[in-house]
Amino acid sequence: MEQNNQPLVGEVVSQNPPSSYTGSPIARPRYHAFTLLLVGVNIAVYVAMVLGGVSAFSPTVQNLQHWGAMYGPAFAAGQRWRLVTSAFVHIGLIHIAFNMWCLWYLAELSETIFGGWTTVAIYILTAMTSALLSVMWHPMVTSAGASGAIFGLAGAIIIALRIGNHHVPQLVRRGISNSAFRFALYNLI
Repeated sequence: MEQNNQPLVGEVVSQNPPSSYTGSPIARPRYHAFTLLLVGVNIAVYVAMVLGGVSAFSPTVQNLQHWGAMYGPAFAAGQRWRLVTSAFVHIGLIHIAFNMWCLWYLAELSETIFGGWTTVAIYILTAMTSALLSVMWHPMVTSAGASGAIFGLAGAIIIALRIGNHHVPQLVRRGISNSAFRFALYNLI
């Protein structure tokens, strides 16, 4: 068996701490207000649903539709706002917990790379795109959740790290990009 003599991502970072990457948008630790905003809005909608009488673990299809989940006939009747609201409605505690765990880490990385407003724009645009594709593929199925937007963030991060111009060593970028890719693949499966 052939051994790979390349250092691991953690070894590269420990040998070259973030302070040595001056000017790098990835190396600057900062407060991620827009990540908190996205996660906070998702959690606030879920809490409002539960306080409004929706089951915390298994909401009904009617409950989900009432709160803004994507549903073909409602969308066709002119309720275009469902393109956005469906990304903030979740189908129970496990669904929102897993999605918010994913969103937290990917949005933080996205916000570090792209900035807050761009991260929110990526989230909203990919949420709308995934909701539209969902309703086109299965018009009579009710769909909800942040998964499409989360995959959109993962895709944007992978592309930015693969082809973007950063002051971070190639090995570190490749490691982060590969992790995001595996993360997206794992969630897809």
